[in-house]
Formats: sequence, C-alpha cells, structure tokens
Amino acid sequence: MVIDPEPSIFAGNRPRVLVLRFHSLGDCVLTTGVTRALAATARVSVATEERFRPVFSALPWIERVLIREDLVSGRGRAAGAGVTIPTAVFDRVIDLQGTPGTRRLGRALGREASTVRTRSAARRWQVLWGDRFPHPRVPHAVERYAKAAGIAGAEATTTCRPEVRVSVEEDTAARLLAPEVFASPPGTAVAIVTGASRRTKEYPSERFAQVAALVRAAGPAVWWIEPPGSGDSSAGRSRMAPPGSPHAARLDHGRLDDGRDHVPGAAMPFLRLPLGPLKAVLARARAVAVSDSGPMHLAAALGRPVLGVFGSTITGFGFAPIGPQTHVLEAMDVACRPCGVHGRNHCWLGHWRCLRDLEPARVAEELLKLARQSESEEGDG
Repeated sequence: MVIDPEPSIFAGNRPRVLVLRFHSLGDCVLTTGVTRALAATARVSVATEERFRPVFSALPWIERVLIREDLVSGRGRAAGAGVTIPTAVFDRVIDLQGTPGTRRLGRALGREASTVRTRSAARRWQVLWGDRFPHPRVPHAVERYAKAAGIAGAEATTTCRPEVRVSVEEDTAARLLAPEVFASPPGTAVAIVTGASRRTKEYPSERFAQVAALVRAAGPAVWWIEPPGSGDSSAGRSRMAPPGSPHAARLDHGRLDDGRDHVPGAAMPFLRLPLGPLKAVLARARAVAVSDSGPMHLAAALGRPVLGVFGSTITGFGFAPIGPQTHVLEAMDVACRPCGVHGRNHCWLGHWRCLRDLEPARVAEELLKLARQSESEEGDG
C-alpha cells in the first residue's frame, strides 16, 4: 500500500485531513462526530489501532482507515511490509491522542498539525480537591476534540455527536455468531454489557445478574454481553448460559453481595463477540445498561438508549455518554469520589460505596424506564 503524496490544495480539490486517535475504544468512538463534521469540507482519513478499525470502517465519510502499526514518525517509513508513507502527505493532521509520539507523527505527516488539550491536570485537581477553587471545568471530550479540529461553538457536542454504523459484513458475521439475537425483531430485548477498564468503574457481574432477573421479570428479554478482549477461548461465540460463573465476579475484595451466586431463573443469550459483530448486536437492543466504559459510548453512538452506571469516576471528567437517549446513574453522596482519573482496581477505603450504594433494583428501574420510553417513541414513529 502506498499513500498518494499528491498535493491537494488547489482549485477544485478539497484538503486532505488525517485524524489520529489510536486508543481506547470509547475515545475512538467520541472522535467519529468530529470526522463527520470535517468531511463536509475535506477528504478525511483516520489512523487508529487495528483492534479499533471497526469503529470507523463503516462510516461513509471516511476516505481511508490507516493502522497505527503501519505508521512511524520521522522519515516517513512504515513498520508494515510494503507500506510507504511519505512525509507531509496530508494538508493537515489533527492529533486527538495528544501524546509526544502522536505530535511528532502529526508534524511528520502533515503540512500543518494541531493537537488536543488533554486537560489531565484539571482532572487530577478534581481527584485531589473535588469541586473547590479554582473549580476547573473539564469540557466534554467531544468539545475538546472539536476545538482541536477548529470546530468552535457551544453546540459542539451536537454538531459533532458521535456516530457509529454497522456494515453489511458486520451484520452478516453477527448473524452467524449470535443467531438467537436475530431470531426476534430489533428492539425486543435489553442488553446488559459487563466489564470496564478498572474494577472501581465496573458494576459487579453478580449485581448485574440481579438487574437481569428484575428486568426479565418485568417482561423484556435480556442479552448478557461481555465486551471484546474480556475473556477466554469462547470469544466470538454465543451460548445460552446464566452469568453467575466465577469468571464473571471480578471484585476479589469487598464483595458487594453476600457471596452467593445470583443467577436469573432461565438461561439467556451469553455473548462474547468481536467489535464488528458487537456493533450489530447492540444496534438491535431496545436499551443498554453498561458501566463507564468503551461499550457505553459505542451503544450511544449507535443511537441506542443507554444507562451508564458510574462507579468511582464522574461525569465531570468529560466522558458522559452522548446520544439521543442517555442517562447516567451514580452515587452522588460518596465523598471519596472520584478516587482516580481512570478508576482503580482496589477501593482504598475498602467499602466500595460508589458501587455498593447503587442497588440492583434502582438500576433495573432506570433501565426499564429507558426501555419503555424507547418502545413508546418507536411506536409513535
């Protein structure tokens, strides 16, 4: 593969823009609306990691998806065999990763480059001091990405609302891997997505199992989903099984229940899918309950009603879900929140109150509200 280095700034041609965002899943999703806005006046390419290619691959306004593993900064050579990337091949590079390495890469590949402000110092202030003077405001990530791209205005989260689509190939793969999901029309089941990058962000599986039982008792079917990379050799498969197995309960300190398995009565679809087919499955859900994680942003960008369950992290960090119907549930009166910018694997105080105080009955109630609202609006449509 050779990236054409032809100049593009001349009459009748649009400038070539490269957007850099290598990781993680949620951040990649949050850049999609910015790429859509840029595509109104430019030819837009994206560089990301191979595992996150499906975030961008079905978007019609993306000209090319480049892979991080094939890019190196400096002299314009490539790590991948047969790939040559000349320097200054793009008119503009927009670095939405914001690391020294991506800044160097942006300068190497673009005639001009801009970089996002991470605002990590402001988030660390909130961890240490909470909402105290000087009360640093952290804009939503979408606002920061839009500003780096030169898209100004108070409506950035609307103009650049994240959007993800499902390709025909991804839908076909999902039908093969999870046929039970496609046995009923779209919007007939609620999805519960487990997992998060840190344990203090992850609503425990044994509690989500209680939520599933309550939701199913109220009528809707439930799909139990573990995100990509969460597991074992069953990745890319589905099966009918309850989620009470030992690997599902990941809090090894301060368990939030009495230690018993809380298994819903009958079996339900238990899904562990690659990212592409996962998009196709989430797109069919009536509503989605999920911890503060990449799949939360993925479901919202697919236009699904989303209940984001936040533990130790807060929406003030700038990563609340953005979509047509999104709601966040969090324990507001826990003084030690937030205890870390990215969450932690252990509760320093041992009480896990940021998760313990969110009772499954409350989570199920909010999820059912979203599901009923979605059903009502689709019926009116």
